[in-house]
Amino acid sequence: MANLYGGTILRVDLSKGKVSREPTSSYAADFLGCRGINIKILYDEVLPGIDPMSPANALIFGAGPLCGTPVPASRTEVTTKSPESGFLGSSNFGGSFAPELKFAGYDHIVFTGKADKPVYLWIYNDQVELRDASYLWGKDTFETQEIIRSQVDPEAKVACIGPAGEHCVHFATVQHGLKHGAGRTGTGGVMGSKNLKAVVVRGTKGVNLADPMKYLALATELEQKLRNDEGLAGWREHGMTFEQDTWWQQLHFQPEWQTSSHQTDLYLKYKPKRMGCFGCPTQCMDLYPPEAKGGGGASCTMYTGPLYELRNHDVDVLLEWILTCLRYGIDSVSSVGIVRWVMKLYERGILTEKDTDGLPMVWGSREAMLGMLRKIAYREGFGNILADGILPAVKRVSRGSEEYADHVKGIPQYTPYMRSNLIPLKARCLTIVTSSRGDSMRGLDGREIYPTTVQILEEQYGKDKAIAYEEALKQAARRITGTEKAANPDEYEGKARLVVYDEDLVTIADCTGACKFSTTHFEHPMTEQVQAELISVGAGIKMTAADLFNLARKVRNLERVFCVRDGMTRETDSLPKKYFDHPIEAGIFKGAVLESSKFEKMKDDYYALRGWDIATGIPTRETLGECGLGFAARDLEKMGKLPIKSSEKKSKK
Repeated sequence: MANLYGGTILRVDLSKGKVSREPTSSYAADFLGCRGINIKILYDEVLPGIDPMSPANALIFGAGPLCGTPVPASRTEVTTKSPESGFLGSSNFGGSFAPELKFAGYDHIVFTGKADKPVYLWIYNDQVELRDASYLWGKDTFETQEIIRSQVDPEAKVACIGPAGEHCVHFATVQHGLKHGAGRTGTGGVMGSKNLKAVVVRGTKGVNLADPMKYLALATELEQKLRNDEGLAGWREHGMTFEQDTWWQQLHFQPEWQTSSHQTDLYLKYKPKRMGCFGCPTQCMDLYPPEAKGGGGASCTMYTGPLYELRNHDVDVLLEWILTCLRYGIDSVSSVGIVRWVMKLYERGILTEKDTDGLPMVWGSREAMLGMLRKIAYREGFGNILADGILPAVKRVSRGSEEYADHVKGIPQYTPYMRSNLIPLKARCLTIVTSSRGDSMRGLDGREIYPTTVQILEEQYGKDKAIAYEEALKQAARRITGTEKAANPDEYEGKARLVVYDEDLVTIADCTGACKFSTTHFEHPMTEQVQAELISVGAGIKMTAADLFNLARKVRNLERVFCVRDGMTRETDSLPKKYFDHPIEAGIFKGAVLESSKFEKMKDDYYALRGWDIATGIPTRETLGECGLGFAARDLEKMGKLPIKSSEKKSKK
């Protein structure tokens, strides 16, 4: 077994029912970890133009080099071509699956083809076999895991799909444990299209380290820093409900989203216990007891949407929505976005009960929320129209419905980042549109000064705390971009450099398997320097922070080329038209506007920093060559999509 790596990539041909192996070293010298090696395999093996739901698509699970060691690095990267956007399908989940995969001796699993009946993959160290899963088809994600563990090993770790994945919903998820899920871009739908119900692993081999004692010393030092970190202390104490409520006060500009309930009310009512991921001392998630709607986990983005965006005032309905999404195996963010769209159309009279199978789609209605969620997951009636995602639904409903669809590249946005909340946050706007996924979760987060945050901090902790918050963000902006203006959310200057920097930070974490909540992305102790040192000591190689940034840029460029092959260009890097050139009518940012000309200039700056052609948003031959991606440049050239550099353009005139 290689140091720090499991050492082996499993390949599973579901059509033939065959399993083969290859060494991870075939890729590890050129691409780092889960997100890096995953995109290289996907790029090589999934050709442009294929249907994401066809057997020709690949589904890849990857564990990073730091996974399975005593540091906060347990992310499993799931990569495929997305049925929701038609571009890159990329998402990850925490828990214990990635460490267990490493303990069994594997770094990646590549699924191709389609099984002729439902199956699951059982891995026990060197023993790997496909087993019949027909009796599990129809079970939810909690039931599936419980049944499988009772049959194979109570310590086995399971990643599976629920009814939404089985019905090939385009925003279905892959779920693990009571909370962890690869939530965005429809990875669970691809898994269902392959008749793959679950991936089950039990490993007992451990992870080899080049210098175990030094690695343990580094891990112990990092753990102490994480435990002493003031920002992580709040998550460790009471999860993310309090922070989500504070955040909502910052962004709560739309009067129609006002509610008498808050996420904190749910926390106080049921007093959930703490849960989290392998190797992490923070334990930032909430574990609700069985008497709370059957019990399960919750954190982060799952809290706000059902409560505010759907105008629900009942925290029990909020929890029921969260746990139902987990059991169905369906992305809560996309589900909220689509149900909100339906409710808005119902309010405007564009849709009626006749369209929605007799279900009144009234704001905040439990029957409407959970009823339509079930219809989507099981593709029942009108739910079948919604199950293919927001863009196909808009086309099928028509009647002017596109005006109310908040999405980027076919991906509905996380609750706070719709028009009146997003327009003042210029860096966030740029992050979303340039993302291969079409959302903000792979880029900049929290580096702009929100005026309400200053006010809240002053009210809760005193003026000194508020001043320190502002100064810290200004210093970070100066360090990253050279100007304090980048910390002002309504400024355009410096935002491209800010976005590139944070995208690279997230990519590094996604490659190593680290939780981005612990990293520099949130100004926490697991910095890129720490990650580089852990890899150096664990693998017995020389790795620097600069090396990690270079590898991250390589991954980011190959992901972009993968998307460019299927039609991603400068034109697709945009927000809905209604976001531009129309000032916000009310709230603390009244009058703020996203000027289309200045927005396009931000894109120019971003493309220039990335080394992409400004006219098209496509990586140039020079950039790809510098990253060691000459093969990608040749592929684009064969397709007639490789940009001509400026000197060549002049010579042809």
